[in-house]
Amino acid sequence: MLMTWIDWLILIVPLTLVGLVALKTRKYTRSVADFMSASRVAGRYLVATAQGEASYGAANIVAQFETFFLAGFTFAWWLNFNNVVWLFI
Repeated sequence: MLMTWIDWLILIVPLTLVGLVALKTRKYTRSVADFMSASRVAGRYLVATAQGEASYGAANIVAQFETFFLAGFTFAWWLNFNNVVWLFI
């Protein structure tokens, strides 16, 4: 498989853009806490809400439909017990 110049361009341009954005924004993030919760300016509620919203992506919805398609109502019934386990954890 030989890559032409357009193939290399499709590969290099997005990688270069991501690299430039990372270098420009690196000065704003000093630790993991800065990255995860915006230097604690976001607050607990906003961080929890953002984590909850992240679970509603298109890939997750498709995965849930596929799981339901394969396992049916039984999986949903047992999943309710999973919530009780997470409550104790």
